[in-house]
Amino acid sequence: SGDGFYGVTGKVDVDGGINSPNFHLTGTLEGTNSLTGRMVWTTGTIKSKLTIAAGGVLELSGPDQKNLEENTIDNAGTMRWTGTGGLQSSTAVVINNQAGGVFEALNDASLQHFSQSVPAVFNNAGVFRKSVGTNVTLIQNVVFNNSGKVEIQSGTLDFSGDYPQSAGATILNGGTLKATAIKIDGGVLGGAGTVSGNVFNRAQVSPTTLSIEGDYSQSADGVLNFGIRGISAGSQFDTLTISGKAALDGSLNVLLTNAFQPRPGNSFQVMTYASRTGSFANVKGLDLGGGSALTADFRPTALVLSLPSPFTFSRTVDGLFKLRFEGATGVSYRLEASSDLVNWSPLAPTPAAGILEFTDAESAKLARRFYRVRALQP
Repeated sequence: SGDGFYGVTGKVDVDGGINSPNFHLTGTLEGTNSLTGRMVWTTGTIKSKLTIAAGGVLELSGPDQKNLEENTIDNAGTMRWTGTGGLQSSTAVVINNQAGGVFEALNDASLQHFSQSVPAVFNNAGVFRKSVGTNVTLIQNVVFNNSGKVEIQSGTLDFSGDYPQSAGATILNGGTLKATAIKIDGGVLGGAGTVSGNVFNRAQVSPTTLSIEGDYSQSADGVLNFGIRGISAGSQFDTLTISGKAALDGSLNVLLTNAFQPRPGNSFQVMTYASRTGSFANVKGLDLGGGSALTADFRPTALVLSLPSPFTFSRTVDGLFKLRFEGATGVSYRLEASSDLVNWSPLAPTPAAGILEFTDAESAKLARRFYRVRALQP
């Protein structure tokens, strides 16, 4: 303890606390240690049980490799990884990033395990964040289990194998998540960025502008959420782009936010895919109230939500306008026409309930013609 500089270039066996604000390790640390201060690790080996208390900081910095041997790190404080030097192990290693703990990857470097007989495990119940580096932070041959929060703000976080999530969240904000299989068994996958690998959704996916380079499979327990805030893709409504196959089941949830109300004729292409099998067993959020509702249109390579216009127009073989209006069931309407938007004349001889169809015999004689429909009081 104390405020001075403590440097270890050889081997030190510590059973107790390290609460110095300036402890530097370039050698080997053994024993059972509790870090309540700040330790800077630039090279060498940690071969101990190391507990980083809340408020404690382990800085992993510099260009040199750092070795983990037969140790467990329990982090309730902060592990900050900078520089180009990687982390490596060939013995059984466990890193527990506990609830309240933060592991920050501020670089493009590698955490690699070189043994096939004993595992290296990273259990994340806190926050794992990649926020610096435009290239790749590689986690290779390490079993990574997420039940906390993984944030990818830049570059690529590459797990080289599977990426399982049992709870918590994986949020992209401009970065890329890469894995063989992204297994969302709990919590949520969301945000804006790229997912490189096949996604299996058994919990929730909530994209902002999310691209999947692979297939997307959603189970009966899975939920896909789209928010709609306006008519501009990405900035005002959420989108999911799938380069491969979409195998769908479970639920689709549509949520209108920012007091936005779609207008007739608005459409929202929320999802694209190369091919599709299945469909959503449950769809929520399409009913807009007042007798209007969004429709979910599965096209060959896209899912489009839209609010159809109640008016449809066509021409007969002799050039006359044919109009069709679909209104609310049980409500009577009257079609009216005008050539100046001031004087209106009824066209349909009698009101029609729900659906009104009319062929305008006068339309071929006029340079312009306006139409409106009025709901009649019962």
